[in-house]
Amino acid sequence: MKTKILAILSVLMLTITLSYAKDPQSILQQSIKDQVKYQTTAAEKLLEGAVFVEFSVTADGKLNVINCTSIVGELQSYVFKTISAMTVFADPAVVGKTFLMRFDFKLE
Repeated sequence: MKTKILAILSVLMLTITLSYAKDPQSILQQSIKDQVKYQTTAAEKLLEGAVFVEFSVTADGKLNVINCTSIVGELQSYVFKTISAMTVFADPAVVGKTFLMRFDFKLE
């Protein structure tokens, strides 16, 4: 009886843990967002805008920027340089895939 209860609780805990676990793509995008912050110099210049980035992940974890666009050149340049210099965990689920991200920079 105790064994059955323990087995049921173990399966339940595993199910709950897996349901809250993030997929590799979400982890990658969150990691990148955490590293691309609104520059102090851009804020001092009152620059605001969105930057759209298309990139892929190489087998060694480098980010290969395919396209980076924005109306605000300084923000575009910052995002391009920052993402191009990043190295991430090369999870097989993300290597070789193309991702699109949007970064919004707004004064608060």
